[in-house]
Amino acid sequence: RKTPSSLGSLRQLERFASGEAFIRSLAGIYLLVLVFEDTFSELRVEGVVKRARGHLEERLAALPPEDPPPKGGRLLPMREP
Repeated sequence: RKTPSSLGSLRQLERFASGEAFIRSLAGIYLLVLVFEDTFSELRVEGVVKRARGHLEERLAALPPEDPPPKGGRLLPMREP
């Protein structure tokens, strides 16, 4: 398995006891993970992902560039033992 820092253009298939997963990197930092309960056509999934990739990356690029501001915290008093 690859770590997130070594993704590059990742394309990977994973097989589990409960099904299979198709994993593909998008926009350099995101992963598209499609999980199937049964076997699937790798070529068919690859074709659908290739056709949708431009649209998906467009949508990802449109996401806000910053995290939302943190919500106000609250202090809890600590009791002495």
